[in-house]
Amino acid sequence: MSDSPDLNERCRTHGIDPALIGAGQDMEMVLAELESAIEARERHLIALMQEMMETLGILSHKINNPLTSLLGRAQLLRVSGETDPKTRKAAEVIEESARRIAEYIRELANVVSDNRQEVARRLREIEQGSP
Repeated sequence: MSDSPDLNERCRTHGIDPALIGAGQDMEMVLAELESAIEARERHLIALMQEMMETLGILSHKINNPLTSLLGRAQLLRVSGETDPKTRKAAEVIEESARRIAEYIRELANVVSDNRQEVARRLREIEQGSP
């Protein structure tokens, strides 16, 4: 086996010991297969991430719709002059909880958006052959 600097660097890049590549094997073919396997694994992980981002986006939307209704009803109940103090206090608690949930959903939507862009960027890099 030849210990070419290119081979050693490529093995180091992929976290493998150059001694594991058997004598008489075509080093370029072995490294190309390794890089292909890594690329396939990365594509699979990216596809899983895309599915997860899509699911989180759908959940965010499905939670926000009833939450908006709940928040509106709690606000109406709270400001109604006909409501007793205990009911008004309960409406305030519901409204505050709904606002917190809405904030969590916004944060989740931001994470999904940021990661969706990162996943798309990484996928473009793989398709263009960039590391």
